[in-house]
Amino acid sequence: MLLLSVAIAVVAPSNPPCPEDKICFTNLTAPQLLEAAANLERTGAAQDAETILLAVTHDPDPEARAEARFRLGQLRERRGDIAGAIEAYRALLAEKSNAGRVRLDLARLLAGQGDEVGARRELRRASAAGLPDDVSRLVDQLSLALRSRRPFGGSIEVALAPDTNINRSTRNRTVDTVIAPFSLSEDARGQSGVGAAISAQAFARGPVLDVPMLARLSGRGDIYRRSRFNDIIVSFATGPEIASSSGRWRPAAVINHRRYGGHTYSNGWGATVNWLRPLDGRTQVEVDATALKMDYPSQPEQDGILYDASVGLEKAVTPRLSVRSTMGMSRQSAREEAFASWSGRAGALLAQAIGRQIVFGQIDVSILRMDARQFLFPQVRNETRLDLTVGALFRSWSFRGLSPLVRLVRTENWSTLDLYRYDRTRVEFGLSREF
Repeated sequence: MLLLSVAIAVVAPSNPPCPEDKICFTNLTAPQLLEAAANLERTGAAQDAETILLAVTHDPDPEARAEARFRLGQLRERRGDIAGAIEAYRALLAEKSNAGRVRLDLARLLAGQGDEVGARRELRRASAAGLPDDVSRLVDQLSLALRSRRPFGGSIEVALAPDTNINRSTRNRTVDTVIAPFSLSEDARGQSGVGAAISAQAFARGPVLDVPMLARLSGRGDIYRRSRFNDIIVSFATGPEIASSSGRWRPAAVINHRRYGGHTYSNGWGATVNWLRPLDGRTQVEVDATALKMDYPSQPEQDGILYDASVGLEKAVTPRLSVRSTMGMSRQSAREEAFASWSGRAGALLAQAIGRQIVFGQIDVSILRMDARQFLFPQVRNETRLDLTVGALFRSWSFRGLSPLVRLVRTENWSTLDLYRYDRTRVEFGLSREF
């Protein structure tokens, strides 16, 4: 065991004598330092106790480091530093992923901060690590009843995004039509560029006539120097949160607005419902169903109703590895048959914790089938699209809650019509934060 030298500023035995205005500890073992920290906290010197605990987190003995981080998390929580407590627990779990008690404490703090998704994830990981039967039953009950009480919160991600095809268009100079080959303008062909990718979500909750209500505002934008390629989507939803023995329900009224190139592309309004239920300690199922009246100002023949349904299954395989699979189907009606379509999609995501970092890989496949041929083209538009994503979130370098993120996305879109056939490679270098 390493002999640590700690003052309420860290000192070495060879340093000058301890200053009169400081308390110094030298040549103490990690257990002795932990006891000294406990004694300091009991006397009201919590900041000095934290200094000692931070020093012990560098001890070569992993058990001593884990104990120091656990006590550090508890101390910070008692002092009201919830973000600091979460950081300490995550650092502990990066080395000892099977520490079930710590995961439960982390889940509790995340729920209190409004991060219901993160809290549920930690509960599933705790179950994957193995828990006593009585604790496992408690986790199942907590998963079912879990609902954040935080009145507001959100998340933001900002990234620099080099992209080989920012407008998701064909690279062909001409396309075949029933009349003759048509030449495409430069803007109608695939364009490369570097832009800013910004996504954000915010929520607020509170009772209305004694009914718990949740309002959510989300947005995503790809912003480029050539503003004609800017793509911005904003959505707002509000409705009650209902917790019952069958699961958590979130019915909501929803409106959305999309702008492309500075002009309105579409407006939508309607209703959605989300249902989430834990199946066991490790697994949860989530179902979404949506119906929206869609209006396209620049192409009114496309106006219609969009119906969408999806189901997702998420499982913690081990405390460090989680998987999520999704399936969905959509129906878009339209004034003109040639703009109506059916589409389906399926995907899988794997996320692996390596220390404090999270690496992930995802595959998504989607198909599109139009109801009829558009008059200019010789065939009905049918497409198959493949998206492959790999990335990493680097929590070790977090600063004020901002963590570096790298994501690489490769897209191939095969279509019966040359106009809609394209490929794309996109890299995002960004910062991500939940608050």
